[in-house]
Amino acid sequence: MHWVTYFPKIANVHLTKDLGLIPLYMQRIGGYRSSLVARFPHENYPALEGEAEALHTHELTDAGNIGFLDKSFLRYLRENASKIDVLNLFQLSRDNIFYGLAYKYFNPSGKLYLKLDTYNQHLQERKAHARSRFKRKILQTAENRFFQKLDLVSVENSKGYALALDAYPQWKGKLIYLPNGCNDYYLKQHFQPPFAKENIVLSVGQPGSAVKNYDLFLHALKHLKTPANWRFRIVGPISDDFKARWEESRQKQPKWAARVEFTGQITDRLSLYEEFARAKVFFLPSHFESFGLVYTEALYFGCVLVGHKAMSAYDDLSLSGKYGTYFKSNQPESFARAIEAAIELSEVEGIEAEIRAHSEACFYYSKIAETLKSALDER
Repeated sequence: MHWVTYFPKIANVHLTKDLGLIPLYMQRIGGYRSSLVARFPHENYPALEGEAEALHTHELTDAGNIGFLDKSFLRYLRENASKIDVLNLFQLSRDNIFYGLAYKYFNPSGKLYLKLDTYNQHLQERKAHARSRFKRKILQTAENRFFQKLDLVSVENSKGYALALDAYPQWKGKLIYLPNGCNDYYLKQHFQPPFAKENIVLSVGQPGSAVKNYDLFLHALKHLKTPANWRFRIVGPISDDFKARWEESRQKQPKWAARVEFTGQITDRLSLYEEFARAKVFFLPSHFESFGLVYTEALYFGCVLVGHKAMSAYDDLSLSGKYGTYFKSNQPESFARAIEAAIELSEVEGIEAEIRAHSEACFYYSKIAETLKSALDER
């Protein structure tokens, strides 16, 4: 059986997320011969020699477009669709509507699987694929046909499931809840409990990115009351503007200068996972997250989470607060209280093991792949 995941352009970071891990685990667990089909515009893809080394890729050439459609992928479908048992597309877009229809034209018995990979806010009403009334009508007709041909649709969080069915009642009987997860096969090879935990609050992101909102952390420092033997480590590329704001915060809050470290980007995946293994608490300050993939890695290592309800999957990830604390989005004092509560929770006897069990039950890609295979087998 042949599984194909398609995406227009791949960067190395995609290979260790759902785009790379779904075809990898459907090969490893589902028994498929999988391929990730895309353009690979960058020179180096170190994940293909490390965490995703068993992933088979097929590189498309840049043959230009027919309208908004990639000629190279259309040619690939014409030549290969009859040999593809499952075509996996990411995101509901006008491009994917026509790719899905082309696949089903060339292979009516093949299975078409759409992974929504979207924010809950985008599921609150049906998507409009064009501004022009005439084009919108044409695309809506094509979309309805696409929905008829779809075999399976998955949404990454449980709240999104209800929103998706309200917006797209045609998906009834085809829609499943399927979260993202961590690369448990790889992690087990390199990291097994017990982990040597330290009093560290960790975050992994992009300090300086407006969406990632690490200024919230800086504004919260004056409100934070954490034990003196706890420290913060924040991993990720830092903008020059944010560096200046951090220096200003250090001047105003000198007691935090030695307890907060911005490490910069850590490109080696094993070194990055070592940060998770040492930490007891993990936070993201983002305004929004469609899922928050790094949370699944934090759960693997038994970290208590810190987040808020505008992060679409946070209720699922934290088990509605059993394994994480909540703050009100973009409110520094609320964020400070959530960090303090998370530190307190992390000291509860047995909590790390409970969190790891939650991770294994819900967010291992090996388990997710089994669920996906079963859902497709039923279609």
